[in-house]
Amino acid sequence: MRKKQLGYKIEEANGWYCTSCGECLLRCPRDVKPMEFLIEVKSSLVEQGEIPVSIQKALENSFVHKNPWGRPKSKRNEWTTELDFGIPHISQTESKRLLLLYHGL
Repeated sequence: MRKKQLGYKIEEANGWYCTSCGECLLRCPRDVKPMEFLIEVKSSLVEQGEIPVSIQKALENSFVHKNPWGRPKSKRNEWTTELDFGIPHISQTESKRLLLLYHGL
């Protein structure tokens, strides 16, 4: 942000490092709103067609397969076959909420 304010050229790749999580908005003591600026940088890069190949692929996969990894919908629950318990379909539950379980390493 400081480099941009001082008129320095910003590396194009730097705009893609921001995940737009919003943490900078919460932590910035000067209320600079760097995330908003970086979203504009990303938009500009997209309009110029300057998108890294990995991000292009993730965007295409998200559009086609509805996930960034390009896994077909039919294979989404393959990982559940290795579990020692069953996961009910959402229509079989009362709460209608997804429960994520994390087993640490």
